Amino acid sequence: RSKKADPKALGLGACVDCTLCVQVCPTGIDIRKGLQYECIGCGACVDVCDNVMDKVGYERGLIKFSTQNAMDKGWSWAQTLRRIFRPRVLVYTAVLWAIIIGVGVSLWLREPFKVDIERDRATMARIVAGGKIENVYRLQIMNAAEQTLSFQLQVDGLPGLSLAT
Repeated sequence: RSKKADPKALGLGACVDCTLCVQVCPTGIDIRKGLQYECIGCGACVDVCDNVMDKVGYERGLIKFSTQNAMDKGWSWAQTLRRIFRPRVLVYTAVLWAIIIGVGVSLWLREPFKVDIERDRATMARIVAGGKIENVYRLQIMNAAEQTLSFQLQVDGLPGLSLAT
C-alpha cells in the first residue's frame, strides 16, 4: 500500500498486510484473525506493528495489550487500571494470598511423623497361656520428614504390661 493512499477513502482497515506480525510470532499465529488461545503474550507483534505504523505514518496501537471490553468501550489506560483494581479483584487477591500463606505455614509447621493406633476388629481380648490377657492393636507410623527416622516403642500404665512385635 502506498503511503499516500488514504485507507478510509479506499475503504481499507489500518492493517497494511505486511505480515511482519506473523513472521515474528514465536507460535506462528496470525493475529490479524483476532484473539487466539495460542498467543503467549510475548509482544513481538506489537513492537513490529508499531514500527510499521510509524514508517507508513498511521496511528500506533493497531495491536496492543488490552481487553476486548476496554477496546469496545474506548477506555484509556487509566480507566482500564481502575477496572482491574476494583474492590472485588483486590478482595479475591487478598483471599488468594491468605490461602497461599496458610498452606505455606501449615507445611512449615507440620509434624515430622504421624502415628495411628487401631484396635484389631477381628479379635477381642482373649486369655492366653499363663493367664495373661492379649489384645491386638495395629500401629501405623508415617514418616513425613525428608530424612530417615528411627523410633523406639514402649508401653506403660499397667503392671505386667508388655509389648510383643
